[in-house]
Amino acid sequence: MEPVVSSSHTLTLWPTEQVTSFAAADGNALMTTSGNPIQIEIVPGSLHVNDTPDGNVYNKVLQFRVRRPSADRTRDLSALRMGEYVALYTDERGDRRACGSLNYPLTFTVSYQDGLYQCELHGNGEEADLYI
Repeated sequence: MEPVVSSSHTLTLWPTEQVTSFAAADGNALMTTSGNPIQIEIVPGSLHVNDTPDGNVYNKVLQFRVRRPSADRTRDLSALRMGEYVALYTDERGDRRACGSLNYPLTFTVSYQDGLYQCELHGNGEEADLYI
């Protein structure tokens, strides 16, 4: 499966402790949450989604870039490495999708290269990314 490139400018992260329920039905995610999500403004066109089957498991990777380096942004992005998440994104067709779940949360990594933050969410799951 080829990686998907999204033109969306925002990625939404729900820490798993704020997801009160999560279920899959007919390729759709049914999710209830509490609190406020983490909204990340990304470099337009930099979101690459790879949701690759490997036997009975899907390897999930969302890569994206964030600009505006500052001490606050570095601290905020670095703090995300401590949590587990469900990510919501808009795919190349404009459909909202969920990546990760309570049973298969995503983890976050970040590095700084060429004046931009290089970010990645990664994990596994039992099915392809669900529609919202």
